[in-house]
Amino acid sequence: MSTSSFDLPLSVIQYWQHGLWYSQFNQLSISEEAGFHFVDRADLINENAVSFLSQQNAIVWIAPFAGKRADNTYWAPLWIPAIIEEGKLCLTNKEIPWLAPAHCDALFGQSPFVEQIHCFDDWLRFEWLTAENTLSFETWQEVFEACSALFDELSDNQWQQSINSLGITLLTQVFVFQAADPLPPTEAISPLLRAYAEVEESYPKAQFELPELFTHAKILSGQFPHRAALTVNEYEAALHAVSLNEGESIAVKSTPRCKPESVVSAVIASHLVQSELSQKPFPSIYLLTTPLSIKKWSLEKVEQNGDDFEALQACYKIYATGLELGSAFLSLQEEEETLGELDAQIEELQRQDESFEEQLVQLEKAQREWQQKNKRGFWSWFLPSKKCSVQESKDLAKVLGQEASDPKEIKALFIEKARQIKVQRTKIHQALVEVVESSALQRGVSTRWLEWLTQNVSPLLESETLNHQLCAIHAMFGQKLFQLALSCRENSASSFLSSEAIPFYHGWVLQRLDWKNLTWQSVHQIEDFADLLIIEQANRLLPQQMMPLLARTHRSVFFGDNQDLSTAPLMSAVPQEWALKKYELDEEETIEQLQFKGMLLGTGNAFSVALANSTYQQLLDHGMYSSTLSLHAEVGTATCLNYHGEMVQGQSASKGNMRINSQEASAIATLLSKGSLVLETTVVVTPFQAQKDIILQELKTKNLSCEVLTFYELYDKQWTHVIFSPVYTSKDQRPFIFDQGDHFLYSIIARATENFWVVGDLTIFDAKTHSPSGHLARVLHGQKRAVASVD
Repeated sequence: MSTSSFDLPLSVIQYWQHGLWYSQFNQLSISEEAGFHFVDRADLINENAVSFLSQQNAIVWIAPFAGKRADNTYWAPLWIPAIIEEGKLCLTNKEIPWLAPAHCDALFGQSPFVEQIHCFDDWLRFEWLTAENTLSFETWQEVFEACSALFDELSDNQWQQSINSLGITLLTQVFVFQAADPLPPTEAISPLLRAYAEVEESYPKAQFELPELFTHAKILSGQFPHRAALTVNEYEAALHAVSLNEGESIAVKSTPRCKPESVVSAVIASHLVQSELSQKPFPSIYLLTTPLSIKKWSLEKVEQNGDDFEALQACYKIYATGLELGSAFLSLQEEEETLGELDAQIEELQRQDESFEEQLVQLEKAQREWQQKNKRGFWSWFLPSKKCSVQESKDLAKVLGQEASDPKEIKALFIEKARQIKVQRTKIHQALVEVVESSALQRGVSTRWLEWLTQNVSPLLESETLNHQLCAIHAMFGQKLFQLALSCRENSASSFLSSEAIPFYHGWVLQRLDWKNLTWQSVHQIEDFADLLIIEQANRLLPQQMMPLLARTHRSVFFGDNQDLSTAPLMSAVPQEWALKKYELDEEETIEQLQFKGMLLGTGNAFSVALANSTYQQLLDHGMYSSTLSLHAEVGTATCLNYHGEMVQGQSASKGNMRINSQEASAIATLLSKGSLVLETTVVVTPFQAQKDIILQELKTKNLSCEVLTFYELYDKQWTHVIFSPVYTSKDQRPFIFDQGDHFLYSIIARATENFWVVGDLTIFDAKTHSPSGHLARVLHGQKRAVASVD
């Protein structure tokens, strides 16, 4: 795939850097804070010098047609590359135009364009480029005319009339945007970012099994108060997170039903406890909770209170002792036989010893009888020995194991037989000593472990499995150690200061980094290094969006769910091909690996990359490595949903690049007006923004207020009741949008806790098909037990 002189991870980072700014502009509305400049279209056409352009031969991007919305946001779907030459903007063939796919995606909302993004690729191949792959245009006037024709083709109408109907006013200026500076020197790129950008197969560490959980458990030593004990899966994830070394990361699957708050709080609290015990500064932690909010956790360092520090050490010693006892108990259980098996061995060895003792007694008796019978006088020793009779020889064979007639031979056989029995008894005695000692040791370890549980946690835990015992021990000691660690600081307190998902105390400094104000165009966007980066819902982010943070972080933990809604496409095929070729990533094997790991600019996924390049992974049945850490509920705790279907004889209609169904909207409003569903715990989900607007209008006419969302607006929350408005009818052409991948229906079902409603044309859900809607049909039509298995 690569030669020794080619730095593949660095090339991937440069490739990501190339497309980082795209993610900021891949939306229908752009904020002025994005950092572009205004230039009169006439100045561009007349090739007039632009005052703010000074960097010679630098590449900039121009939006030839831009509009302004009533909310002071801007519309700029197409960006044309240009090069600065003597302060002028000149056409260039070093880059290729980019059209934001969001404008061709019906799920994003109202757009003048109704054609698919591949139509833009056709325009690039046959209009922008010649057959020799050179630029077809020489002047900006020609470019503007070609772009206008493209917009007409994409909108199936006069595009200027289309944007007017959407409340967009076309400007006389173009937008000029300059991407970030080139990458810093390779030594400025953190080991964590380099490991994250690894394309080739790595050699991960094996995930901890139960014995290793006890071995490493001492560092998972904190938990926020008033938190329930971690589940076994949560405990394993938290322990891996606190065990990371510099340059390492892990990926943990989480869903709306299994959120990572408890794990995150355990990790942050454990870092505080460990920093106090080692008397080192508290590490800084970045917490990325949504694409719009980053929190940085840090703690002011103050003079330690000596008495509280001794109490912290004493408590931690008890905690560590218990874990060592548990580890010893587990090791004996796994490596040696159980106490019952040891007792059975002792009984068997004792039985064998008694059997050999009886044989020895019988042998000595037979020897005495033979000696008495064959006793010789003084003069008989001078005569030849008298041999035994045939009958006597047979009788002795029963005792000695073989026939013999010569007295000397018989005497030697008696001696040898006695020696053999004594040797066997000696071996049995040695084995008996070993088994008795092992039994005593195991009884002692078991006794000390159960005594420690009874004295320090709860006697009820004796009946629990070791995994659950470990979670309960952490819950109790973690909260106690965290509070003691806080009390070591003079400015600590025991009351919460915030209603954040993760509460914090006096002394905690929470720094917010605003995603909107940071353009995130460069790996050196953030100056300070963080010790740990925690990312929630990483499946909703592109891998290049992680670069600025990973470049300034020592270790990272990714939470996400690849079955849930992922990132939206960022670019079409042709710009993707150009970018891969530019950074020498266009070999077939390399592209396959990039696609497999989710590292492509156009269709990448930050969580997929984290799964593939996680430090801790497990060897799967098909021979591939992957992280299997998950917060999923344990077996037997799956959530049962009540599925409901309400048939609506409606009709869907096109509205721009979307569809609407007014009869469905009316039926949903009627359902909600009956009062059987609590509106505050209900959400309505539909594929299209236009349908959302109609539903909101129907609710308003009935004086109802209920949350209505499109697919991409779904966030990490659950509702008691979820109502799905599919919009389509049996007359519409398949495939439907929600059948284009499993994640759409999975995402909305995963957010329901009790009831899932489908209000629309139920005949479009065909139980005979193997599509996502077909699976839902089997539930709705009663052909499959209505149990949601999204966990």
